[in-house]
Amino acid sequence: MKNLFKLFSLIVILSLGFSFGQPVATEEFEYTVGDLLTAHGYTAHSGGGTNSISVISGNLTYPIYPSAGLGNMIRLVNTGEDVSKNLVADITSGTVYASVLVNIDSARALGDYFFHLGPNPIITTFRSRLFVKLALNGNLAFGLSVGSTTALPPVYADSIYTSGTTYLIVVAYQIVDGAANDIVKLWVNPSLAGPEPPALLTLTDPAMSDINVGSY
Repeated sequence: MKNLFKLFSLIVILSLGFSFGQPVATEEFEYTVGDLLTAHGYTAHSGGGTNSISVISGNLTYPIYPSAGLGNMIRLVNTGEDVSKNLVADITSGTVYASVLVNIDSARALGDYFFHLGPNPIITTFRSRLFVKLALNGNLAFGLSVGSTTALPPVYADSIYTSGTTYLIVVAYQIVDGAANDIVKLWVNPSLAGPEPPALLTLTDPAMSDINVGSY
């Protein structure tokens, strides 16, 4: 069984670095406990009605993170419903950053994805797909793929993370002029001061078309 305890404190940023962007969407799940996300602007784009995602009591905290400890959180259990929410307007240039606070209770050795960016409407064009898996050493590893894993499978960072710990994870989607050449990046617990730190993972996939980011 896979239980992902996850608070989206989502900050989508159009910027050259962490310190200069302006948030265009935040999500702290400030809804009534028990409400389905589909009652609050989210659309089920697959698996509708199976393990529907609802708001649960409590929240996640992380040092000096501006949205830590606010609102409620959601839990993802096994496979089932995927939901997405549209941005007010598409982002068509620059780099989009999305940050989430996550606490993983358990994960599968095969790995599962639990967050992505997409166009509007989302359909199945997922980009910056964020994964977690149970590694051979018993720790967790976070991974990333540009898009569909039928093209290139996810690449995982070091298996040094532990269940029951809250992590700040940042993914980026860099819009590059030209076709099928956009870049995705991953950070775990990055420094929030100063210029953008080196990414744990930086990937491209020429089999994946470029998108304008309009949903998460």
